[in-house]
Amino acid sequence: MRGTEHLKMEPGQSSQENTYVNISDLDLKRKKEKKNTEKAKDKSLSRTQSHLEDKVSNLSLQLASYKKERSSLSNNIQRALGAVGKMAVYMQKSGSSLCSAGWTYYILSCYYKSSSYKSWKSAKEDCQNKTAHLVVINMEDEMNFLRDFSRSDVFWIGLAEENGTWAWVDGTSYESTPTFWQDDKSLDLPGHSDEKEKDCVQITYGDHWETYNCSSSFKYICEKEIW
Repeated sequence: MRGTEHLKMEPGQSSQENTYVNISDLDLKRKKEKKNTEKAKDKSLSRTQSHLEDKVSNLSLQLASYKKERSSLSNNIQRALGAVGKMAVYMQKSGSSLCSAGWTYYILSCYYKSSSYKSWKSAKEDCQNKTAHLVVINMEDEMNFLRDFSRSDVFWIGLAEENGTWAWVDGTSYESTPTFWQDDKSLDLPGHSDEKEKDCVQITYGDHWETYNCSSSFKYICEKEIW
């Protein structure tokens, strides 16, 4: 019988009684070992939980600090833009301007609206000759400005198909900028106009973006940063 080998019998104790005693001792020993193992696991889990809680606490503090710094930076940027705007208004009133004749100032850029019609490539080259580039729309406020600026016609902007994806002329990531497609989705892919021709993007009467063959001729908008 298991647990009875080499058992020492006490005087006057039967073999069966001695077996029961030793089995009981083994059970107690196993229970004690199990309890000790569970305690060790609990301590390990407790230490791990404490470590994770410390990490979460530190990350929360870092996040709060980051938000505070970002808020401060945003306020500083807004103050700087406001100061530049006031300076631009002052210069215009005094007969000077941050932008050359024929260009319109907005935030930190000057914008030129062509009266001639060119292909997208020729428009791009003409903007470069003016030490500028076809307009790159980085934020919704800029698009709102361009809505009024381009309401009179259809104008090329600096967005075109490149290797099957959209690319801005100045290297700005397309994914990092807002989009203003006519229906937001169906035109949001190159190859919409003609599979044999590259697609380029235009603002249509200040309302939305549309794609068209890059070889077609339209007016265009150049942008030049003032710094």
